[in-house]
Amino acid sequence: MWWSCHCELLKYLLIKMECFIFAYARNSNLRLQDAQHLFQQLLTRLCFHLVTVTCRQNLKKINNDETKANEFQLPALTIKASFLS
Repeated sequence: MWWSCHCELLKYLLIKMECFIFAYARNSNLRLQDAQHLFQQLLTRLCFHLVTVTCRQNLKKINNDETKANEFQLPALTIKASFLS
């Protein structure tokens, strides 16, 4: 599954994102609570994106079984969708 392929990259990005947010908080006198809230918002958006991509990949498998699908590119992924044909 694609998750296992990108797991290390995602962990690295999360660590970098957390470091960036808390460094930004320190430099801009942002309260720790606000920095934690910002990190939670970004993490929620990332999780939503991952679920969306997973659903699209599952649809791709279904569409591949039924019809020949066209290809289009998303960042770092190729998704096939029959609705583009």
